[in-house]
Amino acid sequence: MIKLVVGMMLAGGLTGFFFAPDALLSHQGLLVNVLLCTVLFTIGIELGRKDNAFKGAGKAGLRILIIPLMMVAGTLIFGGLSGLICGIPIHEAMAVSAGFGWYSLGPVLIADYSPSLSAVAFLCNVIRETLGIVLIPIVAQKIGYIECVAAPGIAAMDMCLPIIERSANENVLLYAFVGGTMMSVSVPLLIPLFLAI
Repeated sequence: MIKLVVGMMLAGGLTGFFFAPDALLSHQGLLVNVLLCTVLFTIGIELGRKDNAFKGAGKAGLRILIIPLMMVAGTLIFGGLSGLICGIPIHEAMAVSAGFGWYSLGPVLIADYSPSLSAVAFLCNVIRETLGIVLIPIVAQKIGYIECVAAPGIAAMDMCLPIIERSANENVLLYAFVGGTMMSVSVPLLIPLFLAI
């Protein structure tokens, strides 16, 4: 699965660079939205067919919210520490990390504040999602199922959900979906907040 995902990303990148006609590129946003909605719809069908997924939510109780909150807090704390190491002001480093892997929104929210910081945000968020795709199976096997959900950030609720399902178990899917949703809602709130400091 990982080889297929990484291979498709590389094939898409090479196709876009060498072969994609401008007519296709002008509709790329619509195509991405349609495909992403299709993936989420089929994942919803799969979740709906699995009784264990919803029973797991009842058993998890408050953990279903606490674990995603810890994912958000961990990202921000280590983002701030990374800023100290790299010589970036802590509030800017936390704004970059508050993109949570959403490379199409985070950099846009930062662009008016600083184009160079926006470029850093884009790169950091792309790297997070890409590394998440590669690391999910390794983290699930070596560290734990819940921990693998945090690796890709927001992508845990969409693109990486099938990888998480194969690498972990179906009870973890709810953590992935809730965590990704919580991060998605946090991005437009936290980035302006950190930049205003």
